[in-house]
Amino acid sequence: MTGDLGGLRSRMFTSGIEVLGFWNSIISGNVAGGLNPGNAISVQDAWVGLKFDLEKLVGWRGGQFVVSGINRHGDDLTTKYIGSIYSTQ
Repeated sequence: MTGDLGGLRSRMFTSGIEVLGFWNSIISGNVAGGLNPGNAISVQDAWVGLKFDLEKLVGWRGGQFVVSGINRHGDDLTTKYIGSIYSTQ
């Protein structure tokens, strides 16, 4: 999505740091039952993270460390249309 950023991404990957990210959309529906059947909903997830190859960075063979975060946008199908304590999404 952002390209190589003038070679920065390639240098980071070679040294053991990888930038990760994705965006997706989840469409779910309540066909029957629940609080309000016959409705659908869409939520979006934006996820970003960094993966550290500890073998390249500090010599720890097979070591890996990941830091990530996710942001969900949209209403939850379970809360809005189903009314269950267990999430359907």
